[in-house]
Amino acid sequence: MKIVILINSLRGGGAERVAATLANQFSIEGNDVAFWLFHPEGQAYWIEKTVSVHVLQERGKNRMIRIISRVSGCRKEAAREKPDVL
Repeated sequence: MKIVILINSLRGGGAERVAATLANQFSIEGNDVAFWLFHPEGQAYWIEKTVSVHVLQERGKNRMIRIISRVSGCRKEAAREKPDVL
């Protein structure tokens, strides 16, 4: 199964820890797992070498433009990668 975890970053925090733990376990179980991040800097939690990390670029200084850019980028990447679970 192809699983994608979309999260802002892996810098640290509760949601990031849970995402890293889930990704590691899904990968150990033989699934194809990837992280899609908006901010690649910093990684507070260890992730398996089999888990891939992709950075989705966002554009614009205006908050609304960045949100639209994020949604558009996610849609394009999902259409290209065709994950089973996002």
